[in-house]
Parts: sequence; structure tokens; C-alpha cells
Amino acid sequence: MIKLELEQTDDVLSTINKIKNISDLNIELVIPEESVLFENILNLKLIHQQADKMEKSVEFSTTDEFGTVLLDILAGKDVERIPED
Repeated sequence: MIKLELEQTDDVLSTINKIKNISDLNIELVIPEESVLFENILNLKLIHQQADKMEKSVEFSTTDEFGTVLLDILAGKDVERIPED
């Protein structure tokens, strides 16, 4: 598995292009705190969907508190507390 460290300003399209340019089929996306990707859970779903179309496995990781909640929701986990902005 290869780690891909994203920039805070990487949006959905730039992230998908970065995934496309990686030959490894298993990718860990390291998303920084306050990333624009955390503006909407649909961003994460789109990345996951496009990676599936490329037949690549994508795992997300972050230290961002709100981002962690979004990733938990994406994974289907029960979320008890959503942090405020």
C-alpha cells in the first residue's frame, strides 16, 4: 500500500488525478487538517467511487476531528457526536 499525502487545497478532481497517476492498486490517502475535501461528505464518496472504477482500493486517514467524523459516517459507523466548526 502506498501513502499519498494530500495538500489542504487538493480538491476532488486533483485527488482523483493523483490516484489515477499511481500504479499501485492500494492507496492510503492522508488528508490534512482543514482540507477542502471535508467541506462535504460527497467529496469523499466521489473519490471512493472513482477509485473503484479504476479498480483501486482507497483508505482514508486524517487527524482532523471533523474529517474523522465524516470518514466514520462514510464507513457506516454510528456517530454519537459531531464536532462544531
